Amino acid sequence: MKYIIIIPLLITTFALWSCDNEKKKYSTDKWEVRRMKQKLLDSLNSNDAYTLAKQHNAIIGWDSTDNFTYVLQDVVEYDSRPISFIGHIKDIIRKDSLYVLKVVNTNYLARKNFIAEITVVASQFENIKHKISADEYNEGCFIFKAQKFSSYTPILASEIEPDGQNVDDASSYLTFDFNESLIKLEGTLINFFIFRNDLN
Repeated sequence: MKYIIIIPLLITTFALWSCDNEKKKYSTDKWEVRRMKQKLLDSLNSNDAYTLAKQHNAIIGWDSTDNFTYVLQDVVEYDSRPISFIGHIKDIIRKDSLYVLKVVNTNYLARKNFIAEITVVASQFENIKHKISADEYNEGCFIFKAQKFSSYTPILASEIEPDGQNVDDASSYLTFDFNESLIKLEGTLINFFIFRNDLN
């Protein structure tokens, strides 16, 4: 009688364990496929950005050197080539008949914070407008001729994490970050490529 109770219990336990183990494997495989797709997408976007920069003979890698701002100014001033700026569009404003893209650098190799204010004529903006959305992360490669540089130190920062506790009281914990600097570049757009968000 004892074995009659134990055997079904063991079979049920084994079946539940097998199902749980299979579910974990499926979940891990699904996550791995998503990670591999994202890696492929990042690679395609990087290659397209590189191709666009080469087409316009743009300066690449300028944002990964650890130099004073005047070195970057000298490079751009004495080299007539435009620069390739990888970043996401944070905002767009209109000035008379022109538009200004506020683009924040997303190069993880950059040792400083860079923002570009890129002036766009109305015809270029119509093309950009159809490729971006306010509710998406609009990252891309922007080829533009830099004309003005500004450097800001220190940067105002908050000790409160944006998604942490006391976020409503973040303004009470503002500090100056003397280790960070922000370099602002201003110029006119030559060409652009908005990164793909999927493989379709």
